[in-house]
Amino acid sequence: MDAGLVRLAIIAGFILFGPSQAAAVTLSANDGTADNGAALATALSPSNGVSLVSGSSSFTGASSQSALFGPSGAGAPIFGARSGIVLTTGNATVDNFAGASTLSGPSPLLETLYADDPLIAATGTVDQNQLSVDFTLGAGFNAVQLDIVFATDEGFFGFGVQDPFAVLVDGDNIATDGDTPIYRQTTSPGFFEAAGFNIAGTNYNLVSNVLTLTALLTPGTYTLDIAIADAQDTILDSALFVSNLRGTNIGTTPIPLPAPAFLLIGALGLMALYRRRPRS
Repeated sequence: MDAGLVRLAIIAGFILFGPSQAAAVTLSANDGTADNGAALATALSPSNGVSLVSGSSSFTGASSQSALFGPSGAGAPIFGARSGIVLTTGNATVDNFAGASTLSGPSPLLETLYADDPLIAATGTVDQNQLSVDFTLGAGFNAVQLDIVFATDEGFFGFGVQDPFAVLVDGDNIATDGDTPIYRQTTSPGFFEAAGFNIAGTNYNLVSNVLTLTALLTPGTYTLDIAIADAQDTILDSALFVSNLRGTNIGTTPIPLPAPAFLLIGALGLMALYRRRPRS
């Protein structure tokens, strides 16, 4: 049988016979009004030398695809004592992020960035969700970091993770292990911290470790883009939980990591190091 038909059959069975939905991380609705981008950017809690540029934020996607999350609730064992934002290809207005319909259009950013991905080149993307904001890194700091958790329904049935995501600083994707995007690394053993049905009260079946993304910078102003989209289907969804945007000081020479070591990045706090000049 064609692999695509098998995939659809398994998805249909999951929808019809899957486990009941459960409560998720503590959420605050983000209703898609004019200040939607600003509310999301502010909820990244910029600190330690990082400040947002007023009026620079924008959000692309359906209003139901974003929310703010807090440090308590059923998701706390997975997401820890954190607060931040969630961008999802599904529905962030329900307590477990479930949603199987097309909510928004394609992602030009991700389709361009990952044009070499055969699946994306063949099928494109839907349900795009993107936050963009300018920030300034102050004097005395040489890097910016943020933490992400990737959660998905993809991959649990053996087809691999299809949904692309990226975190860019001035156009450079820092959601990578070397030159390989993280979403293509999700089949590596140990990438996901948990696997099962309705993990931590969400609708997701795979949840990654906490990953710390790092960009080496000089003081100045930069643009941060966080994007995620559906690929191949609109039934199985994925999400990025993002928090703790901050400045820091680390060595200017990237530390070489053996291939499996990127799985420990959440603990080591080092990943995809870049040095860029600020915009004039």
